Amino acid sequence: PILSNGTVARREGELIELVMASLRRGGNVLLPVDASGRVLELLLVLGRHWERQRLGSAYNLCWVGSMSWNTIEFARSQLEWMAAPLGAQFDSQRGHPYALKAFNICSTIAELDAIVDASNGNPTVALASGATLDSGPARDLLLRWSENPDNAVIITDSSRCVPRGDVQAARTLGLPPPGQKTAAAAAAAIGGGAEAAADAADEDAGEGAVALVGTAVLPADVSSLSTAAQLLTKWCEAKA
Repeated sequence: PILSNGTVARREGELIELVMASLRRGGNVLLPVDASGRVLELLLVLGRHWERQRLGSAYNLCWVGSMSWNTIEFARSQLEWMAAPLGAQFDSQRGHPYALKAFNICSTIAELDAIVDASNGNPTVALASGATLDSGPARDLLLRWSENPDNAVIITDSSRCVPRGDVQAARTLGLPPPGQKTAAAAAAAIGGGAEAAADAADEDAGEGAVALVGTAVLPADVSSLSTAAQLLTKWCEAKA
């Protein structure tokens, strides 16, 4: 879903309603975010709702990213630059606005899995780094959750729905997409011969079986749009 234009309160209400609708039917919700920036606003909006409605025992609320702890520690030290109501909350001894009591902050997907397991599989809302859905925990969760129609992906920043400039440039020049060169190709390129290339290909396959999430695609099948842009395009086509 993509949020419509309108007042801040209306947009926040629509966001909460979209999230809760998915949770009530037993689904998970993925919100791809950048490591900083608008994620700080989303943390406040969702955290306040979780605390007011006391949802922590029924639904997991998590922020996943390798820089999550660094980001929140820095944000907590910049209170004087925040909106006046946040400073007033701190001055009135109601606590720091970024205490985030309702949030579970995770550095890795493994930590998120541990939280879900500890809650006996409660539906989960995950703010995950990787706003374009091309990389990071947001990509991994998309691949894991996308087959369940009860789950939802909420794109909160349409400016991340952009073309992949490197892929477009490569195709304009008639080159394969960046990042497609494997160890097998490298071995052949430096004159290692067919035997070296075959050994390297086996190494590629072995590494991919362990490290990669999802299925590899051929260079010609790599889209020139970011994953977030592809999802938004398909959603708009479905609504047309």
